[in-house]
Amino acid sequence: MAEVTKGPNATEAVVGAKREGRSPAFVYSALATAVVVLIAALTITASQTPPPAIAELAPAAVQQITNAPPGQTSSAGEGEGGAGGGDLASLPTTTTTPTPAAEIRQAPRTRKCITEPGFAPRQTEDPQSPPCVPLWEGTNNGGATSKGVTRDEITVAVPFFGEPNRNYAGLEAYFNKRYEFYGRKIRLVGFKQAPAYTTGDKMEGDAVKADEEVKAFAAVGYGLQRGQEGVYFNALARRGIVSVAASFGGPPSSTEADFAKNAPYQWNYYAPIDLVERNMAEVICNQLVGKPAAFAGGAEAAKQRRFGLIIDAAVNGAPPITGEPLLSITKRCGALWDVNRIAFRAPDIQFAAAEDTKNAVTQMQGSGVTTIVCLCQFNYIAGAMQSANSASPPYQPEWFVQNFGVQDHDQFAPTYPGLQSDHVFGLRTYNKALPRAESPHWMAKKEVDPTDPPNIQNYDNNYWNLLVLSSGIQLAGPNLTPKTFEQGLQRAKFPNPNCGKAPVYQACVGFEGGTHTMIKDFSMVWWDPNGRSLEHDYTLNSNAYFAAKGQGAYCYAELGTRRGLGRWPDKTPPMFGTTACR
Repeated sequence: MAEVTKGPNATEAVVGAKREGRSPAFVYSALATAVVVLIAALTITASQTPPPAIAELAPAAVQQITNAPPGQTSSAGEGEGGAGGGDLASLPTTTTTPTPAAEIRQAPRTRKCITEPGFAPRQTEDPQSPPCVPLWEGTNNGGATSKGVTRDEITVAVPFFGEPNRNYAGLEAYFNKRYEFYGRKIRLVGFKQAPAYTTGDKMEGDAVKADEEVKAFAAVGYGLQRGQEGVYFNALARRGIVSVAASFGGPPSSTEADFAKNAPYQWNYYAPIDLVERNMAEVICNQLVGKPAAFAGGAEAAKQRRFGLIIDAAVNGAPPITGEPLLSITKRCGALWDVNRIAFRAPDIQFAAAEDTKNAVTQMQGSGVTTIVCLCQFNYIAGAMQSANSASPPYQPEWFVQNFGVQDHDQFAPTYPGLQSDHVFGLRTYNKALPRAESPHWMAKKEVDPTDPPNIQNYDNNYWNLLVLSSGIQLAGPNLTPKTFEQGLQRAKFPNPNCGKAPVYQACVGFEGGTHTMIKDFSMVWWDPNGRSLEHDYTLNSNAYFAAKGQGAYCYAELGTRRGLGRWPDKTPPMFGTTACR
């Protein structure tokens, strides 16, 4: 007769042997009895054994689901698992009509990808998210494929000043839920970094912490070091650690050639400084050179443009800021430059930097400079403006800003003093500011924690750091190494629905052509001292100096249309109140 054996995992093995002298009816009866016992045992076992914790990320796992009508499976949207097939406990509770037993089926867990007509599916609602990948249904992801990687986790170092940034906790949960990490989860491990504006040896010491203490596969972000963060990132590369930077202060002084030299380890959300300069050069050559300084004030407004460049020459072991290729390109189209390289002292928000810039500004005023570029931190360009205010007669040049040194963000432009702030324009890297509820980073945090309170600014470098990192991990596949991370990002074509255009005007992103930075295009903007910011809530700012300013926002030429190399027109778009900007 048949024998039924119960294994440790409550699976049933039916073992039978044909015996002489038994009738077929008896054999069939015995087999039927065994099947009944098998079904009963499975039913009992299924009710007693909870699903394994790895079921959330293991694509081979299955879950019993129902064929509910579209949009009824979750309050977060259409499809199984709601907003991404994540941990169901993190999603809002939804009441649905029970499905008849006949419609119940077994199916692999899926993640919710986003589709729009005319564009390839992407991973999340964020228009800058990577192409959607198939659900991984393997059972072996290779385990420890690289340092900082195990079968279950990818360790990521997160440096912080003072206290860990609480924003990362919610974002960690979000990216683990919505992205395909092939059975693994990213685990963010914080460590206290050296203070701002520190020395190169201390930045290198932080790389040692990320490697030897955290034992990281990757590191995201680094505190403000006046564009010299390359010291830290270069040290990480020497230790074989992937770094992703979307620094609060904009890009470091590293060029694309510097990133390539440290491949496959260094990555940035923002455009590198040399690409910023090339786009500035194209705008200068196409729109500004040989024309009156229309955006200046006072005596400068009537003069033909002459350009001045102030450079922070204190590089502290980081790639030096040279002003190239901005200078060489614009000189070929006839631009005249006065160049001042200044070794700035430790900055002070209340314009102590004005003493450093005083001589440079005096010299520029004397030589007839109408348009100034400062490759420096925001507070040094503010210091230069303060020096211009103090000149006799007052000096009111145009100020051409960009994102190196976070000059193009609403949080810091209010430090630009009167007489000068009316003459600020330039190129902006950030995506166009949207109402908070429509911003991808805000929606991500709210999805995993609806109680998350508002922060000061309606932007989040932490989100962008993890966007690049998670994209690379997803596109690398199960065999995660720094090299497959690089190959995945550079081979992928990001969907970019309607990028650079209405209605969202987000940057067009990707790493095609072997590049290592995600953004390649810019909006043209000007500063409106009376504007109302969508990206910075001054009333929440704990710094009394910023809070006292209370207002001001960058306005967008052509409502935020974005352009890159080869696409800047030969006519300056309407700005400074002559057209709508939002």
